[in-house]
Amino acid sequence: MTGDQIYALERTGVVRVQATTCDGSGSGSGYFISDRMVVTAAHVVEGATAVSLRGDHGVVRGTIVGLDKAKDVALVRAEPDSQGSVNNGFVFTFAPVPAKVGTELHVLGYPLGHQLSMSSGTVTSTDARIDVEDRSIAGVLQLDAASVPGNSGGPVVDRFGQVIGSVEAAAVSAQRDSLGQPIYIPQPGINYAVPSSIVAPAVWSWKADPRPVPFATCAAPSEPPVVTVKSSHVEAPILGRMFEAYFGAMVAEDYESAWQLLSPAAHTQAGGYDAFTSLYAGTTFATVVFEKALMTDVLTDTADVSYRLTKGSACRVHHVKYTLRLDAGHWRIEGWTDIDKAKACT
Repeated sequence: MTGDQIYALERTGVVRVQATTCDGSGSGSGYFISDRMVVTAAHVVEGATAVSLRGDHGVVRGTIVGLDKAKDVALVRAEPDSQGSVNNGFVFTFAPVPAKVGTELHVLGYPLGHQLSMSSGTVTSTDARIDVEDRSIAGVLQLDAASVPGNSGGPVVDRFGQVIGSVEAAAVSAQRDSLGQPIYIPQPGINYAVPSSIVAPAVWSWKADPRPVPFATCAAPSEPPVVTVKSSHVEAPILGRMFEAYFGAMVAEDYESAWQLLSPAAHTQAGGYDAFTSLYAGTTFATVVFEKALMTDVLTDTADVSYRLTKGSACRVHHVKYTLRLDAGHWRIEGWTDIDKAKACT
């Protein structure tokens, strides 16, 4: 098959794997090997307090049913949504023979948490050894196809569309943008994948005999939260963290931090930083409630939030629909509209 044929056929079977942790969140990629089982990298979901799987067909919760830190392989079970669907797509198969040097390949995934994409190349080594955190992994594939953070756990397929490995790591140099967010610059020709000869036995074993991994538990926050989360949306934990950071900054009158959680489109809607700070200077936010959320597309959600805003002696209750968009793996506010007219506080 050609690359475009593989992408069109298999894209629905690749998902963005979001892991919420006590310290924040992280994302990678994964792929279905059955109607409910998704393969990813162990380092994507290790230490998670919640896992979600997001793709062309929707977003569902995930349960870790197998994890091998030494091999950096994990298996996540997609849990049915409120309508009983697991929103799965294409089901991948593993290649029957190991990849060789020169094998043509394609890498599918969500680089840097952006939209699904595919890069192509060849296997340049079949016996590489890499160091990942506190462990070494031997016998990995070295690839010359582009791969960056966010691709981890995604499928590497041959020209027949069969899996020859799972993305492990990419050689990158790290810099920071003007907002302090990391920018990862890939180093061409030095990317790695755990071969299917390691991945397949592990995940088939866990599929037959699940070994559930308990989610991590976090210490209670030292201060009461600013935002009350009532939404039952699959990704409410991570969206709630974003709103906590935003409204927490507003309550503290740290408008610079709040501004960084707005996208360029939201900056334009606000009329610029000076207009934004002028509008909210001297105001007090209270009773902030994150009510519900809805997935719009792979990178976009909407969220309904209510809050009380006081300025001087005037107090109003606002009910706002926020548009949220994934940007480099992080949620930002893309825009907002009033659900109904602000009312006087009672």
